[in-house]
Amino acid sequence: NKLIPLDSIMEMNIKLKKGMNRGYFGKISIGGGTKDRFDFESSINYYTKRMQISVAGAGNNTNKITGDVATLLAQGTYKNRNSYLDYQTDMALPGLNKTYAGGINFSYDFIDQPEFNNKSTLVANQFYQYRAVDEVTDNLIATTLGDGSRNLERGLNVNDKILRSNVFNLNYNLLKPEQSISISSNSSHRNESSSQTDDVYITDGSGEELSNSNSVLSSVNSARKYQVNASYNYHPQYYRNRKKPPFSLSYSGTFDDGHSESDLQRSFVSNTDQSLNSRFNRKYRYASDDTRHRLNFVLRNLEQVIFGESRHFLSIELTGRYVRTAKELSSQISDFENSSYSINQYLSDSNLEKEQNFLYGTKLGKVFSKRLTERYEKSTLISLGLLFADADFNNKSNFSVRKIQRNYSEFMPEASLT
Repeated sequence: NKLIPLDSIMEMNIKLKKGMNRGYFGKISIGGGTKDRFDFESSINYYTKRMQISVAGAGNNTNKITGDVATLLAQGTYKNRNSYLDYQTDMALPGLNKTYAGGINFSYDFIDQPEFNNKSTLVANQFYQYRAVDEVTDNLIATTLGDGSRNLERGLNVNDKILRSNVFNLNYNLLKPEQSISISSNSSHRNESSSQTDDVYITDGSGEELSNSNSVLSSVNSARKYQVNASYNYHPQYYRNRKKPPFSLSYSGTFDDGHSESDLQRSFVSNTDQSLNSRFNRKYRYASDDTRHRLNFVLRNLEQVIFGESRHFLSIELTGRYVRTAKELSSQISDFENSSYSINQYLSDSNLEKEQNFLYGTKLGKVFSKRLTERYEKSTLISLGLLFADADFNNKSNFSVRKIQRNYSEFMPEASLT
């Protein structure tokens, strides 16, 4: 556009030479240092006209930690303008972290020549990480008393932890001129085992021990999560299908469960007052299960079905949303008494919460728009919703005060200005 240069459009068609749309490349780096420090990274990539595969692996004991395979590939091969150098040694991270990580990226185009409104792609990636943490904290505190004497308190804390995680993602997208489909899923599994010991000794100025305490906490935790999302959108070309209004349908589901087991033992010994001596021994067992379902439906441009053609004075759409959740949590606390463990009924509980919501109705809208230049316009949307909501809530527990059941049915109008 010679009159308005900033409004110009340039098109460029770049074609690869024959045989250049298939190949592979990779990289490997290995480093070592004092105190058995090591650091290695590797990646290999293979590509064709439709398919791309990337495999990456890394390991170190220099406190370099990442949470996905994309970071390994970005740091080890190629970067875009939005990449950050986050995969670096964290000097503020306590302890020694030994990490091994690896993953794979895969993508495939089902259409030989994809276009902006004609695509069919599959993308998947998996990432696994093993991490061992060794942390030791040693501290010494001096306290001066009123008579001028001084007591010394020395503490030693040792924390050993092992974490394993596995994440898998899968995405499929189909785009056609009049419809689109999107399906995605995510699954993750995480295990963690830890052992923490805390010893504290208090001595007087002459070095005589006044008291000592010991605490040992060992735990094993596991968590699994699975999520799936699916959506379908139908958007016909009105000049050919006036009696077919656009609509969208989507579903999302989340399934979580977790387990935790912990053992805590504490002891305190006083060499000056035997009545202060104490011992504590308790076991904790937790289990959780969380399920969520969400379904959405929207039917747009209903005025076109009613009047036979598009009416600019008003837009009508029908909407519906259904949500259902279930949360189950059980806790069992046991105390060591009389040479055996007995369940603490006051602290133990089993709770089940169920909830479902249904929101449905119609929305009326009016758009005011004004074209400013060739490709820019200003628009204002006024929307009024006539919605109804039905809700059901039910909570069950071992404790009567937590047993709740409610039902609601309400008219919920809404208005918006955009």
